[in-house]
Amino acid sequence: MIALTLGIIIAGASTVLAAITLYYHMPQSATVPPQASLTMYVEGQPWINGTEVGWGTVNPGEIKQKTMDIYNLGGQTLQVNMLVLGLPSGWDLAYNRNSTTLNPGQWLNGTMALTVPTSAAAGSFSWTVDIRAS
Repeated sequence: MIALTLGIIIAGASTVLAAITLYYHMPQSATVPPQASLTMYVEGQPWINGTEVGWGTVNPGEIKQKTMDIYNLGGQTLQVNMLVLGLPSGWDLAYNRNSTTLNPGQWLNGTMALTVPTSAAAGSFSWTVDIRAS
């Protein structure tokens, strides 16, 4: 008799618990975008991020050039921009392919041109170039 009473109580408790069980359906998703990646070459040599590009000895009034080739090995189309920071006053550094769109698997072959003013003073100078692709 005790077993029967206990069974009825457990069955009744299960029915009450089942009556208050809630169920929520929550679909979810995520997207992994294509990766962006560039390989760069200066004067035909692989360039590693952070490595200095030396221009050697330059003379007042001189224009020196270096090739800079960029390959888009990622999966996104990117616009490539060269930003020059801290160049001495009167000097100019330009990239003839600046603001060019580069598709995946495509090369961007260009030239950097450093123009030294005729009034350039003797000394050692340094500056920074940022290549930004977005």
